[in-house]
Amino acid sequence: MPQAHMGFQDGNVPETASWLTDREKAFIQARLPANAPRAKEQNFKFSEIVDSLKDVRLWLFTLIWAIYTIGTNGVRFYQSTVIANLGFTNIATAQILNIPITATSLIVIGVSGVFADSGRYPRPLYPLGCLLVIIACYAVLVAYPNNAGVYTATLIGNAFAASWYPLMWPWRVQTTSRATGSAFSIGFVNSYGQIGGAIGPQIFRSKYAPHYTVPFAVAMSLVAGCFVVTTVTWWVTRHTERDTRRLKLARKAAEARNETVLEDVVDRDLH
Repeated sequence: MPQAHMGFQDGNVPETASWLTDREKAFIQARLPANAPRAKEQNFKFSEIVDSLKDVRLWLFTLIWAIYTIGTNGVRFYQSTVIANLGFTNIATAQILNIPITATSLIVIGVSGVFADSGRYPRPLYPLGCLLVIIACYAVLVAYPNNAGVYTATLIGNAFAASWYPLMWPWRVQTTSRATGSAFSIGFVNSYGQIGGAIGPQIFRSKYAPHYTVPFAVAMSLVAGCFVVTTVTWWVTRHTERDTRRLKLARKAAEARNETVLEDVVDRDLH
């Protein structure tokens, strides 16, 4: 409730926040990067959409999301079949076996988030690490040693697949700019990139039952392709990513000295 109340009261923080003094508003705005959305901007600016469409990073991130969701959504769809193959056809018992997968996902998300937030290592390393683990787990699914091994691989693979999203979004947001441009870029990736929700499960057709070797191999290949595209995207965004990480470390060091760093990242990727 307090958060909802603050959301209604804040307005376009910090510029129009009634509970901030003019000096506090100026201080906070001084820390915003040059490409950050501003309250004085137009609610809609078509030229920013055109600029976003011309930005190669928009298409790279969209391709990453599309390949990834196609490759992983099918395996998540197959999760119930894996549990059924273990002999647990009772709904209540099957749901119990879903709990370890969900719990492991939360643990992986929490631990990976702490490490990623430290700023010690480049942020793209973390989603790339997730992709490597997922590829290894999918290789086990292709080999299909036994039901227990498949369940374990599904548990670990789906846990890291879930943690991939919160590790990727901060990196994506680093490369957006302005109000309309940011909203369009984020919405574009999130919508077109979710195509895997419709296509992914279609890979697992009944004719490949019971081991679904071909679908698992296809899913593994797609995730491997996502790894390649992610590496290319890291190269394209290397300047912004490196500057963002350096600034984060500088701010942490300044905070320890009870100081503040006012500089911010300037987008240099495409210049």
